[in-house]
Order: sequence, then C-alpha cells, then structure tokens
Amino acid sequence: GMISLLSASDPDKPPKPISGHIKSITAITFSLHGGQSEVYSSSYDGVIVRWILGTGYAGRVERNDSTQIKCLTTVEGELVYYNGEHIPAGMEAEGVLYFSFLNWVL
Repeated sequence: GMISLLSASDPDKPPKPISGHIKSITAITFSLHGGQSEVYSSSYDGVIVRWILGTGYAGRVERNDSTQIKCLTTVEGELVYYNGEHIPAGMEAEGVLYFSFLNWVL
C-alpha cells in the first residue's frame, strides 16, 4: 500500500508517495509523542508502521501476532487497534489491543 503526502503549505506541490506496507492500508492516525509529530499506519498485512513527520520511515511496531488490522487510533499515549473479530455484548474484547508508547520496540 502507498500513502500520498500532500503539502498543506503548498497545495500545488505534487503528492509525495511513501510505502511501507505490502497490502492495502486500512488506517492512519497521528500523535504527538516526545515532542515530535508521528504518524502510524496499519494494513491488511498485519503491520503497523511508525513515521516521523519531516524525517520519514521510523520502523515497524513489533507485535506478537500478524492478524489483519481493520482500524487504528491513538488515545492518551496508547495505540489502539482492532482486528475485526466479533465481540458479543458482555464478552471480553480480545480483538481490541493496546500498546503503550513507552514499551514499544522499533
């Protein structure tokens, strides 16, 4: 999958394509962490990629499985993603996973 970066300050500038996934990208989320702006992308290949704005590719987020990722977001210093597993009402949410930014190995 490809991501096209557009310039907000120069809308006439052609998009800059970047890649880091084998399959289609399912989600992109933004975060301010440690004073730097970061972007995280996920895809059907089960990979989460970390990007640092202004620098580029910063590595893959290590996970214990390779399930497909349907959606991704950041909430209060945590990366949250969902793999599409059905979660019946009243059941534990095994398909929703959390990562602490402080514990990531890149």
